[in-house]
Amino acid sequence: MRAIRITPADIDHVVCTHLHADHCGWLFDAAARPVFPKASIWFGAADWHHFVLNPDVWMFDHIRHGLMNSGADRLQPVSGDMTVATGVDLIMTPGHTPGHLSVVVSSRGKRAMLLGDAIICPIQLDEPSWQPLGDVDPNLAARVRSRLFRELEDPSTLAAGAHFPELQFGRVLVGQARRWISG
Repeated sequence: MRAIRITPADIDHVVCTHLHADHCGWLFDAAARPVFPKASIWFGAADWHHFVLNPDVWMFDHIRHGLMNSGADRLQPVSGDMTVATGVDLIMTPGHTPGHLSVVVSSRGKRAMLLGDAIICPIQLDEPSWQPLGDVDPNLAARVRSRLFRELEDPSTLAAGAHFPELQFGRVLVGQARRWISG
């Protein structure tokens, strides 16, 4: 952002695929002050209930406090597939967390999917039974991954997961067996 002279105060929208600390911990500083003071924060509504409102589920205090004090005008809980802006859609991909969502950026018939942790690693294509330890609902997460892998067979769709090696975009090639190709 610095390279193109954009400051955090210039940001209008922030999308969190889910409310695990590694995906939203940067929204607030240690004193729970917003890093993006003018931005609307988009997230899965079910994650709010699971993480923010449930004191039995671990969440850093500064994140919980920051979210709870952000004001309803800034919080944008999502409970179904929707469009944030032209060419930017949110699709529900629950399982890893109850409100997990993925972002689809599209233009001129091409799509890029930001998967968050719906698919943790491309190896899950070869080993679909491998479940991340962090999946809240492993069975639902497996069904969502299967749906996403079918969707990623479309040659006009690229994707990257938050923890993919080098965050490279890739797609699924179909042949004798599916395989992931990046770059």
